[in-house]
Amino acid sequence: MSEAMNTAIMKMMDEGFREVRAMLSDQQASASESRRRVYEKLDELQRRVDAVEKSVEASEPTMAEVRLYQQQAKGAGKLGRLLWWAGGGLLTGAVALYSWRPVIAEFLKRG
Repeated sequence: MSEAMNTAIMKMMDEGFREVRAMLSDQQASASESRRRVYEKLDELQRRVDAVEKSVEASEPTMAEVRLYQQQAKGAGKLGRLLWWAGGGLLTGAVALYSWRPVIAEFLKRG
């Protein structure tokens, strides 16, 4: 091979390496920008998670109050049922006494 041919091949290889370096540099810049955007989104997501955590912590006393009211409502419901049963029993007893009134009056007259 001649000296001119070697020089031409060297120039072509040098240009090829420059193109590869430029492509790598572009890809590196693109990857860096992409990572920056990902980190920005992660930071935003972390801020949102922190806001949700604060909101949940702030609502904890309200949730405890709701649970207390639920327990009170359950107790009131049980008491209400008990009172209905007791009222029904008293009413049944009063009706029974009223319907047996003549029998009771006869028994008391004898005694």
